[in-house]
Amino acid sequence: MHETLQHGSPPESRGMASIPDLIRRGAGILPDSLMFRAVAGLLAILAMISAVMFYGIDGFVSQQFSRLHNERVAIQNSQIQQLIQDELTTYEALAQLVVTDSDLRQSAQYHFYLDGEAVPLRADLNRIAKAFRLEWLAVWDTSGRLVAAGNEALARMPKNKQSALKPWASLAWIDEKLWVISSTPIIVGDDIVGWIQLGRQTSTRGNATILSDERLTLLPAQAGAPQPPSSIRIPVWSPENEIQALDIVVTDPAREVLAHTKRLIVLTLLASAVLLALAIAIYLHRVLMPVRQLTAAVGQLPEQIKTDQLNLLETGGHGEVRQLVNAFNDMIRHLSRLRQMEAEMHAQEKLSAVGRVAMRVAHDLNNPMTVIKNTAHLLRPEFANQPEVLAEIDLILHYCIRCTSTIDNLLRFGKPAKLKIETIELGACMLAYQERRAHLNCEKKINLILQPGGPYFTRGDRYQLEQMVDNLLDNAFEANGNQLVEVVIGADPDGRYFIRFTDYGKGFKGDEADKAFELFFTTKQTGTGLGLSNSCAIAQAHGGEIRVTDAANGGITVWLKPSP
Repeated sequence: MHETLQHGSPPESRGMASIPDLIRRGAGILPDSLMFRAVAGLLAILAMISAVMFYGIDGFVSQQFSRLHNERVAIQNSQIQQLIQDELTTYEALAQLVVTDSDLRQSAQYHFYLDGEAVPLRADLNRIAKAFRLEWLAVWDTSGRLVAAGNEALARMPKNKQSALKPWASLAWIDEKLWVISSTPIIVGDDIVGWIQLGRQTSTRGNATILSDERLTLLPAQAGAPQPPSSIRIPVWSPENEIQALDIVVTDPAREVLAHTKRLIVLTLLASAVLLALAIAIYLHRVLMPVRQLTAAVGQLPEQIKTDQLNLLETGGHGEVRQLVNAFNDMIRHLSRLRQMEAEMHAQEKLSAVGRVAMRVAHDLNNPMTVIKNTAHLLRPEFANQPEVLAEIDLILHYCIRCTSTIDNLLRFGKPAKLKIETIELGACMLAYQERRAHLNCEKKINLILQPGGPYFTRGDRYQLEQMVDNLLDNAFEANGNQLVEVVIGADPDGRYFIRFTDYGKGFKGDEADKAFELFFTTKQTGTGLGLSNSCAIAQAHGGEIRVTDAANGGITVWLKPSP
């Protein structure tokens, strides 16, 4: 197992204990649907205002148009009644004028008294019909028999008029058309010998009659049928007597124009509402985007507090929104400082405990170490001619210096390390270390790999860097059961030098990689929690860094600055 520091989570202060709860409660202040609700609410208000204005104006305008339409219908009714009366009077006079034609009277008398040929009579009828542009001109005898006609297919005579003794005129509905027919008796002496009847379709005179106006609609009506609104009912005659009246519906162009205008206004309002909704949505999206981002950031804040990854909100905004974002960022800064102070205080408590323990053992360790070091120095002259023994004495002196440095660092664990800076070539230093370690314990082997690009010169304390390497290797050998450990020395693309240790053992599980370099954190029953934390402190004292880079294979990498 990798040696790490074991400690409990720092106790939360009373103020900090309530922060996540306060943040969770505050996260609901700005819901995700704020923009939708704002747009919907504004559109609802605009729709209500538009509806009130539209129906108010529509009611007033419709009332005025209805009044004008009623006045127009009344005027039109009066005009049509007067026109009908004038038409009937005109046709009565026309019938009396036709009956005074001498040639027609002679032809009629000749036919009535002498039962002569009807050809002269038809010729006279055609002549008069052509002269007066009549579509219907006929002569009837006293028995109601048609004697001759300019157009026999159109000749009609109401049964109740066949014995009339005086001129008459009437409107007739024949073949889905409106006609004006008139009849006057042919009198010879004091006796009536027949009748002359004429007729003309009302629309044949174009604009001469209001009954042909395109704004009027003629609707035949049966007896007892209800009268349509805005219409005028006039009596008519039909051959089968099935149509007894005619409803003349007065079309109101102004009302139709008003209806089209209202439809256009409604469509315009709908299109304007859609465009306004899009414009408002785009505007609010830009204005409220910082608020939405702030809402998301507030929702993530409890988790960020747990993981100590508080991030400032980088977003725009103006006015109150900008102030809200700034207030949130100020809160994050205060929280970060508070968490940092809390971590520093907790670390200081640990360092104080380390210092108290170190003070107790430093005296007992330094005295024997001094004796060993002095004895080794005294032995060197006596064995100057024996290289093998002299090498052992030098090895004793080297490790005495390391132990003294370790004790000194333990006493000053919470303080910056005092470095004896010199220029070091990492490859040569690591090869020398490998030889010394192999001389002490051959079964713990190192696979040292020097990548192309060397030599790798850096500035640092040789003994402290060796202490860091020794701690990392001891941890690696313990993790993989004293198997081969791979050590790679090289340079990153950014120019930093690195030493990568990979043991291919059990690796780091769960959150062990995040806590590996914390003071006193360990996963081993016999671990002290000082090895990796001390290595981290040495790397940071040299301006470098150290972290787990391959958790599955137990890979740890140290980065150091190249010498200037």
